[in-house]
Amino acid sequence: MVAEDAFTDDLAKCLVMATMVQTKIRAGEYREALRYALKHLITQKQTKTRNTDGDTVREELQEYQHMKDCSIHWLISFIYRCLGNRGAALRNYEKCGDILSRCKFNDPYAIAVGYMQLGSVYEYQEQHEKALEYQKKSLAILHNFHGHVNHPQIATAYWYMGSVYRSQEKYEKALECFKKSLKIRIAAFGDVNNSLIASSYRRMGEVYFSQGKYDKALECLKKQLAIERAVYGNVNCHCIATIYSNMDMVYQSQGEYEKALEFFEEFSKLSMEM
Repeated sequence: MVAEDAFTDDLAKCLVMATMVQTKIRAGEYREALRYALKHLITQKQTKTRNTDGDTVREELQEYQHMKDCSIHWLISFIYRCLGNRGAALRNYEKCGDILSRCKFNDPYAIAVGYMQLGSVYEYQEQHEKALEYQKKSLAILHNFHGHVNHPQIATAYWYMGSVYRSQEKYEKALECFKKSLKIRIAAFGDVNNSLIASSYRRMGEVYFSQGKYDKALECLKKQLAIERAVYGNVNCHCIATIYSNMDMVYQSQGEYEKALEFFEEFSKLSMEM
C-alpha cells in the first residue's frame, strides 16, 4: 500500500512538472522549462525505481514508462533546440530513438505515438525519407484506431508530416498536410480559441512565406495572433512576440517598411517586458 501511495504521488509530481514545462515553453522561458524538464526526468526515474521488483519493472507499467521516458527526452530536445544547442538536442533525440527502438508495444495507440516521435528524431537528423516513413505509419495506425472520427491526434500526425515536407521544400504537400490538420482541429475544437489551431495557421503561414505568397502568409499570421491573444489575454508571452517578428519579416519582404517597423517595435517592446 505504501508503494502504491508513493507511485501515485510520483505520478502527481510528473503531471505538475509536465504542466510547468509546457507553461514555460509557451512563455519562451526556455531555461526554466529545461529546469522543470530535468526535474520531471528525475521524478520519472524515481517512479520506475519504486515499481521495480529486482531488475524487472511491473509488466503493466512498462509501456507507459517507456513512453514517458521518450516524451521527456523529446521535450528536452525541443528546449535545447530553442536555446540553440543543437548538440544537446541531438543527443536527447537519439535517446528517444534508442528507447523507441527497444520497445515492443502492444497498444496500437502507443505504437502510433512512438512512430510519430521517432519520425521527429529522423527529421531533426535530416533523414527526411525515414522521418516521412514513420509519420505515414503513425497516421495509418491512427486512422485505423479512430476510424473516420476527426480526432486531434490525427491532426497532429498530419502536422508532423507537413513539417517533414516543409523541410524537404515540398511546399504544396506540406500545405496540404497543414490544411488537413487545421480542418480536423477546427472540427474537433469548434469555435474555441485553441493554440493547436493557431499552430496550424502558423505552419501554413511559414509555407506561404517560403513560396513568396506574402498576402496569404499575413492572413494566417493575423488569424494566429487573434487566437493567441484570445488564449493569453493581455499576458505578453514569447509566442505573441514571435508572431510580431514574423509579421515584421513579411512586411519587409513586401517592401512595406513602415508596417515592418511597427511590428518590429512591438516585438522589441514585448521582448524587453518578458
